[in-house]
Amino acid sequence: MSRQDGASVAFLYPMTIKEVLNYGVVSNLPMFSIKDAQDPNNNSDAVAVNADPGSARFSDMFLGDDALNKDSVDLSKVQMFYFTIILVFGYAVALGGVFLYKSDLQFPAIADGFLALLGISHAGYLSYKAVPRNPG
Repeated sequence: MSRQDGASVAFLYPMTIKEVLNYGVVSNLPMFSIKDAQDPNNNSDAVAVNADPGSARFSDMFLGDDALNKDSVDLSKVQMFYFTIILVFGYAVALGGVFLYKSDLQFPAIADGFLALLGISHAGYLSYKAVPRNPG
């Protein structure tokens, strides 16, 4: 990337951005063991699936995963979605401030509170998923 004066611009980012990206990957790894513990026979009938991709809706992101609760809102998914949107918006505002008001294009540092909120959100999601549900 270059500026109008011909000088090149380098984007620098703090290591915490890699940590945030890793949160999304690492926090989903326990889901495999949680699902196996709840359904050791891997009964695929228990998972709610749309008949075809055309019937998918945005609201499916917030509904339950199992056939028993596929029509009800999953509060853990809703809270994780809102936490993520709030954190992304906050970081986008900080990033916009860098582009508007600073000459050195460096990604803003991510505060420890940001990582803590993201961790709490993912822990809440995983805790909710780990609780066994009664089919009746």
